[in-house]
Amino acid sequence: MSHPRKQAICAFCALVTILAGLLAFGALSALGAQASGRPSYMQPHAALDAAFDLLPTPTPTRQTAQTVATAPVATAAKSPAAPTATPTPAAIKAHVVDNANLRNGPGTDYEIVGSADTGQEVTILGSNDAGDWYQLDGGMWIATFLVSELNAAVPTLPPTPTPPPTPTPNVRATEAAERRANATATLAARAYMAPEGIWCAQGEARGVCAGAFEYAQYYGYYSAPSGGRLVILVLAVSNISDSDITANPNDVTLVTADGRSHSYDTATFEAQQPFEHVVIAPGDDALGALVFVTSDDAAPERIIYRGGLWEDSIVVDLRKDPID
Repeated sequence: MSHPRKQAICAFCALVTILAGLLAFGALSALGAQASGRPSYMQPHAALDAAFDLLPTPTPTRQTAQTVATAPVATAAKSPAAPTATPTPAAIKAHVVDNANLRNGPGTDYEIVGSADTGQEVTILGSNDAGDWYQLDGGMWIATFLVSELNAAVPTLPPTPTPPPTPTPNVRATEAAERRANATATLAARAYMAPEGIWCAQGEARGVCAGAFEYAQYYGYYSAPSGGRLVILVLAVSNISDSDITANPNDVTLVTADGRSHSYDTATFEAQQPFEHVVIAPGDDALGALVFVTSDDAAPERIIYRGGLWEDSIVVDLRKDPID
């Protein structure tokens, strides 16, 4: 005889598959069976022949995509400015003895800004304090061992500023900033476009999944108030414990980005299968539609499900990536 809890976990797997069936009917995107990092209780283990058709076709609210500010693109640090050439009374001529790189300062830490060929004649303005680099008349610098046949003594030039160290990018900080920017952009877009996907969370006695989000101005005989809209979703609760539990729409709260908490609206009962108060036996589940009235520009952020007397609340966080 199989253990009741194992049966319950399998039942919750089937529940997630029901939500996946809704995706196939256009309510959500398709649910894959092997999503990376998905807990085992969310793994679908059977295919259903059909999905519940829970929602009448609502009249959508405005779905115009909004322009979302993106994080600024980092620019590379500028190379140190080339030192100002100091004119000398007479030109000092020399010849390059080997192909050479020319830099914008006296040292290999400075950027390569040109080149000189073997045998090329150059005009030298002066040397650095150490005497191992010459500045040419174009402001570029060449190592002294790469030139010969100077026709005059070379004066020493004023010190050249030391180039700043090249900053080492903080990869983790950059990735974290990109994730924050993407999350912010996603939430901003959801102010006008309903979330797409399935989100799940688990407590000690039950698993909760939400999906099939829609925004509407009208739902059956109900209409949204001025400045508001109807947020419609499908909620699924599975009993993964060894005893009966209850599911109740009064235990569900939708939290939006403006910080407000919303209880379900009576428009919920316009659905063909609303989420109702029921007793769920071990291994069974309950699934139905819920309707909330929210501001017309506040994205859904979390669904809080209050469990039994001794259970912690289960938070389905819509700010995280969906399981599919």
